[in-house]
Amino acid sequence: MRKGLLSTISLILLILVITITCGCDSKKNNSVTRENTNLYDYSLNKDDRINIHGWNLPVLEKDEVKGYDTEKNNSIIKDFTDAGMNILHLTGKNIWTYNFSEESCNNYIELMNYLKSKGIMSTVFGYNAVNIENNDLLANMPDFTDSDGFYSLLAWDEPETKTMSKIGLIAKEFENIYGSNSIFYVNLLPSYASIFSTGGYDEYFEAYGDIVLSQISGKKIISVDSYPLKDDQSIMQNFLYDLAMIRYYSNMYDAEAHIAMQCCTTGGLKNRTPEQSELSMMAYTALALGMESLSWYTYSDHQEEGEKQPISPTSNDGTKREVYDSLKQVNEYINFFGYVYKCFEWKGVILDGSNQSGAMSLIKRNRSLSKLVYLANETETLNSITADSDYVIGYMKDKNNNDGFMIANYGSLKDNHSLKLTLDFGDYNKAQVYKNGEMQIVTLNNGVLELNFEYGEGAFVIPYYEG
Repeated sequence: MRKGLLSTISLILLILVITITCGCDSKKNNSVTRENTNLYDYSLNKDDRINIHGWNLPVLEKDEVKGYDTEKNNSIIKDFTDAGMNILHLTGKNIWTYNFSEESCNNYIELMNYLKSKGIMSTVFGYNAVNIENNDLLANMPDFTDSDGFYSLLAWDEPETKTMSKIGLIAKEFENIYGSNSIFYVNLLPSYASIFSTGGYDEYFEAYGDIVLSQISGKKIISVDSYPLKDDQSIMQNFLYDLAMIRYYSNMYDAEAHIAMQCCTTGGLKNRTPEQSELSMMAYTALALGMESLSWYTYSDHQEEGEKQPISPTSNDGTKREVYDSLKQVNEYINFFGYVYKCFEWKGVILDGSNQSGAMSLIKRNRSLSKLVYLANETETLNSITADSDYVIGYMKDKNNNDGFMIANYGSLKDNHSLKLTLDFGDYNKAQVYKNGEMQIVTLNNGVLELNFEYGEGAFVIPYYEG
C-alpha cells in the first residue's frame, strides 16, 4: 500500500512538472513556432498627424492693401505652426467683437483663407451662441462653406445639461447648411464643475450624445476641458476620470475623443504657469487614455484690457514667453510619432501606482469605466509589468493586429517621481521605441524591455518578433 501510494504521488508530481514547464502562457512563449511579425508600414501614414489645437491667437492687424498677409502677422503665424499646432480656435482679443453679421462672416472667411495658406485650419467660436449681437445661431447660422480653411464650429463652451435641447436645435440647423462636410462640436464641462457635486456627469454625456450628436451626420467630437495642475504642484484626481469618461462615451457615440488642457495660468488655485514636464505628463496621459486630438488653452492672452490676463505662451502682441518653448518641445515630441500612433486603434488602459491610486480608483471602481481597464496579461503580447512608481499605459492595435503601448509617467510635479518600467514581452525579441523625439530599435533581453522615465516623460512602444 505504501509503495503504491508513493508511486501515485510521484506520478502526480511528474504531471505537475510537465504542466508547469509546458503550459506557461503558450500564446506569448512559443518561440519554436513564432513567425516574424507582420509589421504595418507606418510610413504610409506619414502625412497624417494628431491634430493639436491652440486656443486664442495674438492680435492680427488687417492692412488696407495686403489684408492679413503682412510681415508681422506672418511672424505670429509662423510662431504658432513652429509650436507644433495645426488648428486654431478663433478666439482672442481681436475676435471677441466679431458677430455673425454678413460683414463679420466675410471677415472670418478672409482670415480663415489667410490661415489656410499658412497650413492652419480654423475653428470658429460661437461664444455660447447667443451672447453677442447678431450671434444667435438659431436665427443666423453662419455659412463658411466658401472657405477651405473652415474646420469646425465650436457652438458652445461649457454648457449645462439643461442647455442641450437648444444646442440640439443649433446642431440641426448646422446640419442643414453643412451636412457632413464640416464639424459641429461643443466643449463640455469637466467632472469637477460645481454642478456635478452631487452627481449627474454620466447623464450630462448622455444628454449631449442623444440630443446633440444624434443630429450630426459627419464627424463627431466629444471634447472636455480639464485643467488638473494646481498652485501647490499637486494635480486634481479628476483628470484621469475625465479622460476615461471622454473615451467611454466617444466609443458609445462613435466620436473623436478630444481633451483641452492648460498651458497657462487659469486663476484660482491654478494660477501658475505649467512646467514642461507637466505639459508632457498631461499630453502623454491623454494619449494613453485614447485621446485622438488635443488642444491647449490658451496659446495667447485673450482678456480685454483692464481685466486680469492669463500668463500664456504668447502675449496679445505676439511676444513669446518661457512657456512657449516648453509647449513647442512637447508638441514636437508628439508630432514625431503622431503618424504612427494614428495607425493604431485604442483598446483600453493599464494603470497602476500608489501616489495616484485615488485617481486610478475612480476608473477601476466605476462599473462602466472599469470595462476599459486591462491587466498586462490580458493583452496579446505582455506577460507582466514591473514598475517602481505610477504609470498609465494605453493598449492599442494596428491594422495588422499588432500591439502598441502608449506609456505615460503619470503623477504630479509635487511628487516629481521618475519611473523604471520593465515590460516582459515573452518571446518577442525586438521593439520600436518612440521617446523624446527619437525612434530606436531595441533588442530585448529574453523578451524584456526596460525603460526609464523622468517625471512627465512618455513613450510609444511596438513589440515584435524578427528571426
